[in-house]
Amino acid sequence: MLNKKIIRFIGAITAAFLLACNISYSDPQTAYAAASKIEAENFTSQSGIRTEACAEGGENIGYIENGDYAVYSGIDFGSGKTSFTARVASATSGGNIELRLDSINGTLIGTCPVSGTGDFQNWVDVSCNLTGATGIHDLYLKFTGGSGYLFNINWFSFDGASSSKTLGDINADGSIDAIDLMLIKKHLLGAEAIENTASADLDASGAIDAIDFALMKQYLLGIITTFPGASVEPEDPEDPEEPQFNIPWDWAGVIGTGQSLSVGHFGTPVVSTTQPYNNLKLSLGNLNLTVPPYDSNNSQLKMVPLVEPIRNIGSGWHVAYPINIWGETPHTAMANQITALVKAAGGKDYITAHTVVGETGQGYEQLKKGAAVQSDLGHSYQAALFEVQAINRLAKAAGKTYGVGAITLVHGENDFNNQSYESCIRQLWSDYNKDIKAITGQTQNIPLFLVQQHSYMSTGTAVSTLAQWKAGVDYPNDIVCIGPNYQRTYGSDHVHLTANAYQQMGEKFGQVYYERVVLGNNWQPLQPTGATKSGNVITVNFHVPVGPLVWDTTLGAPNQSSNTEWKNGKGFEVTANGSKVTISSVEISGNSVKITCASNLPASGVKVGYAFTGGSSRANGTYRWGLLRDSDPFKGRSGVSQPNFCVAFEMGV
Repeated sequence: MLNKKIIRFIGAITAAFLLACNISYSDPQTAYAAASKIEAENFTSQSGIRTEACAEGGENIGYIENGDYAVYSGIDFGSGKTSFTARVASATSGGNIELRLDSINGTLIGTCPVSGTGDFQNWVDVSCNLTGATGIHDLYLKFTGGSGYLFNINWFSFDGASSSKTLGDINADGSIDAIDLMLIKKHLLGAEAIENTASADLDASGAIDAIDFALMKQYLLGIITTFPGASVEPEDPEDPEEPQFNIPWDWAGVIGTGQSLSVGHFGTPVVSTTQPYNNLKLSLGNLNLTVPPYDSNNSQLKMVPLVEPIRNIGSGWHVAYPINIWGETPHTAMANQITALVKAAGGKDYITAHTVVGETGQGYEQLKKGAAVQSDLGHSYQAALFEVQAINRLAKAAGKTYGVGAITLVHGENDFNNQSYESCIRQLWSDYNKDIKAITGQTQNIPLFLVQQHSYMSTGTAVSTLAQWKAGVDYPNDIVCIGPNYQRTYGSDHVHLTANAYQQMGEKFGQVYYERVVLGNNWQPLQPTGATKSGNVITVNFHVPVGPLVWDTTLGAPNQSSNTEWKNGKGFEVTANGSKVTISSVEISGNSVKITCASNLPASGVKVGYAFTGGSSRANGTYRWGLLRDSDPFKGRSGVSQPNFCVAFEMGV
């Protein structure tokens, strides 16, 4: 690969020659700008697909089967695109869109899962993240999945840096082409000055010169695929090593809701009893609050250091706010972990103010907006807004700014068989965003972070566990599944965590909050991106936060005394038309796991799962778990290593 000095040397010679000789330049074929929406039927070539009339107008591509592909020549990704969105429809279980560069087996820059939508003309948007999408390339969309027709595609698009700021796109028209080259030439000849100088300084030298002219020509001729300046980070004169933190407020709120695991059931004695930083919670003083609505202007309300317990632990059976706390919640550990990570990266103080409103043993109907309020039920949503109003008022009085950075949801046991649970999660996110923004005046969206449940029921499968993962896949900008909870230490009931385990869950929430909210990274859990089968072998591909994939050696193998068809699966499960299929072995291969079954698999009706079906419990654990994890070196403030364990899932093959 040419380094920057060599490119500049070649560029200087080329530029001097071109300008000295006043050689004219003929316009090569313009690349297709990735900033624009691309109609799927406008492929350059294809294999196996057909076009058809689209219910949304125009045409779509369809009749897509496993192994088919479509090619789109000369896609200009500029200095980088980071996400892909496609308009899709499927009357089956869907499949995957693999995005590859320059050949059918070229560099994989992203994989976009497509789920069933109920009909081949029932259109929805699906998205995925991209890595390595820079420069001009032929784009291959490779389609993978099970047997039969997978899905249709109407159009697709890419997102990333604004096209008006793309390096090389001087006239901000979404393309890097001969017009941009001519603008540099006119600038150098003094005929017309360039206004958007940042986009024309292709080598980040601080000046627009003959080298930039030569680099542009090399790019258009395909000699280089990216500009040297694309890899140069802007310098902070005070601290060039300091990362860019998103800290829009003095106090960042976190709303915690859910059921018993959100309020620390079994989590006594509490362990997070001191506040080493400046994180906060709302004190109710001596108020005897009963049922909402509550008065957020009461003079007894004040901000105090965030420690556990959040409020006094009630006696007897207690459920609703404000006597909803049972023990150690994840929140103090979460707050302190966020602050510690910011400070370790060279940042200043990061203060979060936490609100905890979960209700033990209650399903979505008691947590949602508009829940029926009783003396001991249904306070959660109104209590959250009450605290946001009170903290917003107290922040202003203290000369501070306040907004809500995240919602956490630790829930799902009561909704284990709720077929609409994913929609419920989405509605909860939507309602909180609308109502909180109206109070704080913030424009920044509030992501909802959730963790999977693995306890209900003790046998069989839980719809809510699958929905918790799928919500993050289907709404990746709004909902984030931070991973499973099966790796943690549980109490004797195999349902609730110990105090230390609640603390560790909070630290994981803190790590993900830091990545997503503070740094703005598109962090995703260890999760599958697709699965294929051949003979008796299933291959499951994964998004891996920190490679390599490994098998955990601390938890003990699952399915040894129940579901024994899968005792060699290390948590993986295979069924064919509802019947369990014996797994002979599992093997990690890069970012994939190969599952070898004892017999060949049928053409249809095959599903692969992981940590999804309950059985015998793990000692100090829950009823379903697996051993697949990544190599994330993260250790929380408690000193416990917390790699990312794979989410529980089930999907068609």
